[in-house]
Amino acid sequence: MREKYTPSAWRLLATTMVCAVIPGQSQ
Repeated sequence: MREKYTPSAWRLLATTMVCAVIPGQSQ
């Protein structure tokens, strides 16, 4: 899993980070 980074994995990671950042910026 680690040696194979798929676009979906990066997309999921980006989505997770965005979801964590958006609430912080909204406040």
